[in-house]
Amino acid sequence: MRKDDIYDGVTDVNDGHVTAAKNGKRKKGLFIGLASALILAAGAVGIVWWNGGFGSGTVSGKYAALVQQEAKYPQRTQYPKEGVFGVDEDTWDKWWEETSARRLTQEELDAMDKPWAALLPALIGAAGEEDAACSPANVYIALSMLAETTAGDSQKQILDFLGTESVEDQRALTKRLWNALYNDDGTYQCRLANSLWLRDDTDYEQEALRTLAEDYYASSFAGKMGGDKLNDALRDWMDRQTGGLLTDQINGISLEPETALALVSTAYFADRWEAKFVPEYTDKMTFHGESGDYQRDFMHKTYTGTYFWSDRFAGVTLSFESGGHMRFLLPDEGVSIEEVLSDPMAVAFLTEGDPWDTFEDSCRTMMITMSLPKFDVTSDLKLIDALKSLGVTDVFDPNLADFSPVLKDSRLMGNPLYVSQLLHGARVKVDEEGCEAAAYTLMAMAGAAAPADDVEFIEIDLDRPFLYSLMSDGVPLFAGAVRE
Repeated sequence: MRKDDIYDGVTDVNDGHVTAAKNGKRKKGLFIGLASALILAAGAVGIVWWNGGFGSGTVSGKYAALVQQEAKYPQRTQYPKEGVFGVDEDTWDKWWEETSARRLTQEELDAMDKPWAALLPALIGAAGEEDAACSPANVYIALSMLAETTAGDSQKQILDFLGTESVEDQRALTKRLWNALYNDDGTYQCRLANSLWLRDDTDYEQEALRTLAEDYYASSFAGKMGGDKLNDALRDWMDRQTGGLLTDQINGISLEPETALALVSTAYFADRWEAKFVPEYTDKMTFHGESGDYQRDFMHKTYTGTYFWSDRFAGVTLSFESGGHMRFLLPDEGVSIEEVLSDPMAVAFLTEGDPWDTFEDSCRTMMITMSLPKFDVTSDLKLIDALKSLGVTDVFDPNLADFSPVLKDSRLMGNPLYVSQLLHGARVKVDEEGCEAAAYTLMAMAGAAAPADDVEFIEIDLDRPFLYSLMSDGVPLFAGAVRE
């Protein structure tokens, strides 16, 4: 077997080689991309043809004095390219061993299925009747980091939602997720970076800061909270770690003087479609939106892939060049987005790493003719109510929130601390080349004041409201709804 064949085998199986469900299971992808931006989490998904660069884990030189602790990033063996004399066997073996070790196990993926299934409807639902873009993985990482800074019932509620029994278990799972996501080995790029932003007049528990540095790769910075220098440094750090993709959103971010602590995590993922849409085939079609009909640019492609169906929706996938794929779910005529989001089968299709088990009797490899509108969806969501509906409540109550693991004094200027802000913004853009997406979540801790069996060809026109998710190795990086 050629080494290129082995490499293709460990990445997501492309849509042209999916085995019919009755003949076997589809392999999981090796590569994960996570796109998220936060305070607690900030990030971006971009396309590999973007020519920008990334910063280091620290802020630029003029802010170097703010650095308290710098996280050390893991080094990745570069994927061995074919040279004049072939592939270096030792480098190949080392790359293969490292890559295999980083893959999430089925047990680890299963452990995250429940939070994904709960987050997706809650996040899309927070957009109301508008088009929606969100990052379930973003919020998952945010909550995991928040669990590290809380104690008592505040922490227990978060862990109960995440489905782990202890913060140690959650820490280990999140570190595994981080290492599976982070990649700069030359095959594709997924850059992750975490940070803490601290007051220079407040004492913090150094053990908690070390844990966040070692297990979450989070660097620490301290300065005058709410001052221009710290806010400029924060924006500089976020902008460089996200490749400039979130500049407009980041320019509006600042930490208020009463903020006690902010946690930031960034990510950048880049990939193209495995088989690009031909721009010359793009033409105008009518999209039947919830509030009217619109003329939109539709892309067209015919390819071999897996077609999924139920009594209320149909679904297809599109693969990325270096692994991972995007899923599209089209409700049947007369079925609303809200109805589909209440269907566990639909949520499983959008979030589970291996929906082929769920759809064992209702998926088939077919020649798919697809019409997909180019779309650029932006959402700005307020998530406090969404998180409360999922059982995470105490951190938002100044009388119940407990941040003792990270703050020596749980009060700021005599006022009890609580999460005063939780905003989530995301953007997902799809065109002929691939998908580009970005998201941020701001979390600040402050003081209170069906087809027949013989059908071999199928046509799917996404010309009415539909749902989507961007998946890689079982992780829903982004998801959303296109209504208009």
